[in-house]
Amino acid sequence: MDPFGDGEDGSIALLSIHPEYVRLIVEGAKRVEFRRTSFARPVSHVVVYSTRPEKRLVGYFEVADVDKGSPMSLWRKHNKNSGISRERLFEYLEGGRQAVAIIMSAFYSFRKELSLEDIGVLVPPRSFRYLDRGILATLKSHT
Repeated sequence: MDPFGDGEDGSIALLSIHPEYVRLIVEGAKRVEFRRTSFARPVSHVVVYSTRPEKRLVGYFEVADVDKGSPMSLWRKHNKNSGISRERLFEYLEGGRQAVAIIMSAFYSFRKELSLEDIGVLVPPRSFRYLDRGILATLKSHT
């Protein structure tokens, strides 16, 4: 399946993720990314930005599904693919009654290191930001 298709099936999001979890995504040990809040619109692809100290784009993944629910219900359903301990997840989600699990279907690494500037972004997102779907052609040429 061509992960870029015709571009009509969802938005592209840029997600800031800590390097320890990025490594697990690249290795295939982490297939679910937990977040406090959901995207406001359907997202088909997520570009992964590895935060400090790396500060670089490492690749992107296709979104298979977005699951919403209580932290405990999401943990029960997705803990085996989460790459995070229960304690750390609940510390991250502390105080929230609802959470989101972004389920990955395929991850594509970039052949060479890319910076945010390479995709026209000047400041890393605190959590995430939407990208123009036109960026997909650029990303595809780097996988």
